[in-house]
Amino acid sequence: MKNKNFGILIVDDEAAYSKGLAKILEIEGYLIETVRSAEDAMEKIKKKKYQMVVTDLMMNGMNGIELLEKTLELNKDIKVIVMTAYATVPTAVDAMKKGALSYFVKGNDPVELIDEIEKVYEEYKKSELHSKTYDKKENSLLESENKEFKKIIDMARKVAETTVNVILLGESGVGKEVFANYIHTQSPRKNQPFIAVNCHALSESVLESELFGHSKGAFTGATENRIGRFESANTGTLFLDEIADMPLSTQIKLLRVIEERAIEKIGSNVTTPVDFRLITATNKSIVKLIDQGLFREDFYYRINTIIIEIPPLREHKEDIYSLASKFIAKASMQMKKEIHTIEPEVWEYLNQYDYPGNIREFKNIIERLVVFSENGVISKDDLLIHEVPATDCEGDQTLKAFRSAIEKKYIEAVLAKNNFSMTKTATVLGITRRQLQNKVNEYEIQK
Repeated sequence: MKNKNFGILIVDDEAAYSKGLAKILEIEGYLIETVRSAEDAMEKIKKKKYQMVVTDLMMNGMNGIELLEKTLELNKDIKVIVMTAYATVPTAVDAMKKGALSYFVKGNDPVELIDEIEKVYEEYKKSELHSKTYDKKENSLLESENKEFKKIIDMARKVAETTVNVILLGESGVGKEVFANYIHTQSPRKNQPFIAVNCHALSESVLESELFGHSKGAFTGATENRIGRFESANTGTLFLDEIADMPLSTQIKLLRVIEERAIEKIGSNVTTPVDFRLITATNKSIVKLIDQGLFREDFYYRINTIIIEIPPLREHKEDIYSLASKFIAKASMQMKKEIHTIEPEVWEYLNQYDYPGNIREFKNIIERLVVFSENGVISKDDLLIHEVPATDCEGDQTLKAFRSAIEKKYIEAVLAKNNFSMTKTATVLGITRRQLQNKVNEYEIQK
């Protein structure tokens, strides 16, 4: 078997041809299933993840082009090959326009089809390897020397084996999405989609469209059908970050989805069943929000079957060294720098600092230290760039003015440290060169 996770669904009402093709592809090492109609194929695709669909064009009921469209609507990552006994240019062009990977004539040598599938399989192997490598690297951040943090990691591992809803609590930057990804990759759903949505980043109307999808014509600008994140996460895991920022009206709709495990697209009255594992996260106190009438109590009790509270970095500083080593190795590889020495004063600083921005801030500090390192050495002088610049604070400034003053001094410090190179400074600050130039003009910063 080439790969037990590479599934191909053959859709053809000609039993003899379907059976023969299935046998050939099974010999090639692929995992094959067959159905006799497009309608049966849709039921399969809704319940199971396939990497490819090979469908006949002319069938009773729904034809191959219609199946192509509906398949890509459910999952745009599935590759579809359309087959026919009667090749014509218009039908081939139509199939390709609708999103088909290729067009195969049944009378041709099956080697052509096998070669086409082989190309898709090779790309799949690369993407799967990348995904596994990513998961391994991300999950390596959950290796701890702290006794209490180890208990939390173990709790997440045990929860992963179940299908219960989980809510992750913790300050911004503690690694809630890393934990969510860890739970997914340790679960029976690990080979299925992991879909993340930031509820804070989207307006109410956009968020609902993202979650549930919409039908063509449902609202101005809805020029085509679109599947939502729930359907994309079908058989996998849906991670809703910043859940406390979800509007009350959306909470009501989501409560129903969680209870019924089915959704209705915006502008449609058709109910679609969905199978998902729900993980949510927030850095806010939901209990306080409930008291303020800003969060539904019934929704909270529906999503908090298991609560995992992730501590801030300052409470597990035993992990500073291992985390720094991982971040330095990654940054060094990206920047093509070799770091062989870190001065003791640097380690002292890293262990004493409290990291209000937690692991996210720590990672940014390490990356900047690597940027400024010279001759493979991270020195105490490189730490100066991370100190918050002093500014007058006499209590008579607005918060906006105070922030602007700090931002100006910080940009000046980074520019000076980097010999006023706009490109390098923008890289350190994590903004574009154009954004930096706008800041320089706004604050009238001069070399």
